[in-house]
Parts: sequence; structure tokens; C-alpha cells
Amino acid sequence: TQVYELEDVTANNADVVAEVSQFTTANISSTFAKLSEKITRIYGESATEITEIAISNLSCAVSAASFVVDGATYYAYNLKPVNRFTGNPVMEIHVILDSEGKICKVDILELYFNAAYWQGKPSLDETVYKDGFLGLDTESYDGSQSLITGATLSPNAVNEAIEAAFAEFATLGGNN
Repeated sequence: TQVYELEDVTANNADVVAEVSQFTTANISSTFAKLSEKITRIYGESATEITEIAISNLSCAVSAASFVVDGATYYAYNLKPVNRFTGNPVMEIHVILDSEGKICKVDILELYFNAAYWQGKPSLDETVYKDGFLGLDTESYDGSQSLITGATLSPNAVNEAIEAAFAEFATLGGNN
């Protein structure tokens, strides 16, 4: 394990802090707008009271929201974990949890396969893979569910996203 000692450099770089803060504020608003659109696409007009929730943890979570469908409260997270292989893009993953913290929906923008290990893309039924997360919570999720048979680039990113969604849920008081 590598241990790093960090220094606070913000006091000496007020102009950079202001620029980054302005950029971040604008982009966080746009990620919440995208998350709201995603919720509406999945649940249609039955999704009401879509409310932004502040992110509490330093993780890959970029926006969070609570919303109501048929009287039940749900929590949605937009997560952008880094694919841990050089040259691969950040993935975009959406996770929706019910009021008990169980996964209701996992949407992965794109699953990446490392073609160098395969003659062609391995067969994967993405719907079956994503549905394998349904009903899991912090007790039943052990990380093995994010694995995909074969040499893939996605499992670490998917695992990081699922764990970040559970951490946000616990921190944000969604477990009520």
C-alpha cells in the first residue's frame, strides 16, 4: 500500500480554486440534469419529486437524486469510475436503489472488452448481466457480481460504481 502525504495548496492558489469551482459548479448542474433525464426516461411521468442530493463522499459519484414513483422513494446515482487500464475512458454508470438500499436498476453506458485477448468480442448478454445486480444490497453484494467471464476491462469500474452508490446511500440518510 502506497501512503501519500497531501498538502493544502488552495490558500496559495485562489485564482485556480475559483476557476475550478466555477467549472465544477456548472458541470455538476449538468450531470444532475442528465440524471434527471435518465430517471424520466426509465420511469416516465410516474417519476415525481426529482430532487438533487449533495454528494457526500469522495468517490466516482458525480450526481445523486431522490425521486418518488407510486408513493415509493428511490435514489439514483450517476457514477463515472475510471477504467483502470491505460488509454481507456471513464465509464458512465447509473445505479438506482430503493428505499431499503436494494438495487432496482443498473445502466452501464458501455461495457468495454479487451480485444487483444480475444479473436473477436466475447458474447455477453448485457441485459442478463445488468439484471444480475437487481435486488442486491450491501449485505448480498460481494463484488463477484461485477465480474464478466474472460479478459475484460469493465469489472473494476462496475464494482467501484456499485460500491460508491451503496456508500452514498448510507451517507445520505437514504436508509430510513
